[in-house]
Amino acid sequence: MKLKCDKLLSSFAFNFKLRRHNEVAQIREQLRRRLAESGFDPSAPAASANADNDDFVRCVLAAGLFPNVARAGSFTRSLLSST
Repeated sequence: MKLKCDKLLSSFAFNFKLRRHNEVAQIREQLRRRLAESGFDPSAPAASANADNDDFVRCVLAAGLFPNVARAGSFTRSLLSST
């Protein structure tokens, strides 16, 4: 009986992981299509200009996930100095 339960659980876990993998693949394809529709060219040099800048990539992802968290604007030097 235990062997049958283990086999059943193993099968369920595999199917669950497979479904999640397929969902992620579908979301990636949807994102790729929407970027292409908006004119984004992943082969353009500008597309990977900041690929090594982890802080910038994190900021871009955060801005996309939470668009109302912060507002970009220009600041004068006096506002940023601590003196």
